[in-house]
Amino acid sequence: MGNGSDDFSWLNAWHVFRRGSVRQGADDKPPPKLRGDAIMVIKTEAASALIYWDGKRYGWYQQGD
Repeated sequence: MGNGSDDFSWLNAWHVFRRGSVRQGADDKPPPKLRGDAIMVIKTEAASALIYWDGKRYGWYQQGD
């Protein structure tokens, strides 16, 4: 899934990202409109991304690099 595939051993923090607006991320891709809460996965001082459900499948939105 996304840049992280299904191996999350690289991350060292995560938290629930409550449903609401999402700021522009690391690339030009428009932010998702969340249908529910998402999971923010983080490699501190390196990268972060949102994992979210779009109603059909899980999505990956890169927040920072």
